Amino acid sequence: MGSPELIKTEPFTIEYNGSILDVAVEALGGNTIYLVKSKGGGLFIALVRATGLNDPKFWATIPENAKRHEEAQVIGALIFRHFNPMQ
Repeated sequence: MGSPELIKTEPFTIEYNGSILDVAVEALGGNTIYLVKSKGGGLFIALVRATGLNDPKFWATIPENAKRHEEAQVIGALIFRHFNPMQ
């Protein structure tokens, strides 16, 4: 058995705190990972959409980082808005 294929979708940009960030969407083994990078190319934050017991859907960082939880929710909402502009 080989490793799962990495599938990339078209990258896009979001505006966060007055900065433009690049977002790459990658799927790995049924999980979608959002890699958010600064214009300089460095990884700013990596996110996944998660399901929890108390909060049905939320955004989580990879690796998990409780200090960046609020930031992940804001950036995740911007990503969601990119895919669902009418909401």
